[in-house]
Amino acid sequence: MTFESIDRILGAFANRIRTPEQRQLQAVLTRWPEVVGKSAIAHTRPVSIHRNILYVATSSAAWTQDLTFRRTAIMRNLNRCLPDPLHDIKFSTARWPGQSPPTATAAGADVPHPSAVPDGPPPDLSGSPRPETAIAAFELWAEKVRARSRNWPSCPRCHCPTPPGELERWSICRICMARER
Repeated sequence: MTFESIDRILGAFANRIRTPEQRQLQAVLTRWPEVVGKSAIAHTRPVSIHRNILYVATSSAAWTQDLTFRRTAIMRNLNRCLPDPLHDIKFSTARWPGQSPPTATAAGADVPHPSAVPDGPPPDLSGSPRPETAIAAFELWAEKVRARSRNWPSCPRCHCPTPPGELERWSICRICMARER
């Protein structure tokens, strides 16, 4: 019986269970420092590859923008060492370690959006038959929307029912507000 190092055994085992995307990500991780440069290493982290698209977490929106402009060159350099070339690279701050969701840090995070529909009782769908056609489904949906908004105040400009939060914030509905801008 021969004894092999534990690293070699674990390495062989890990190679058997890795998916092709995981192996491709490992190849990206080994080349990443030389491809993006020393200044970007501390602010970027390749996270995953899905359908030949590399997803990279960045520490800030400024790094996201900078690397997005350099995306083509980065992809060209990475594709030289990959067996299956990347189709695109997506940069985002969303998956940066320690990054909290925007709603948790935003002022007034507990305040609902002005267009939020006030909570009401859930619709009773048990007695209604399933619509047979797309038009019937649309008519059923439109009736539910009309019933929900029946008691809403009207927009002073277009006279359409408007969620109360929109009128409190803008004094008009979101559609009239968008037209105004």
